[in-house]
Amino acid sequence: MSRVLIAGGTGLIGQHLCRRLLEQGYEVAVLSRSNSQKSHAISYS
Repeated sequence: MSRVLIAGGTGLIGQHLCRRLLEQGYEVAVLSRSNSQKSHAISYS
């Protein structure tokens, strides 16, 4: 399994990219400046 780090994963493009990579079986980590309201669609582990 490949791992990917996405900087800006809570933005519009980052959220879509995260979903697409997860659907394809990638392990995704997100780097964000803050835990903003936009991050509601992202689960943290």
